[in-house]
Amino acid sequence: MPFLKNGGLFLPVSKKGQPHVKYKIQDSVCLLLQLLDDSQRYLCITKIVWITPAKITADRAEGIGLHFDKSDSGLRALIDSKLSAYKNRASQSQTL
Repeated sequence: MPFLKNGGLFLPVSKKGQPHVKYKIQDSVCLLLQLLDDSQRYLCITKIVWITPAKITADRAEGIGLHFDKSDSGLRALIDSKLSAYKNRASQSQTL
């Protein structure tokens, strides 16, 4: 998504038996993120820029697309470096 100047993440939000939360575009979300193979946790404030509603299609998870703030460029670079190892894989993803 080219309008995400600072990068972003898709966050699945549905769990069976859990109350359903209503999200709106431009809502702020405080995200505490821990990456695989990394014990550190990263706190960032994001904005909702995409909503995939429940049961839109069989192959898409319900969730929200989060846009990082420009102050999170270091976290974005770290995520990009970890994802580069998976760049040439043929498996399906739900990335922004």
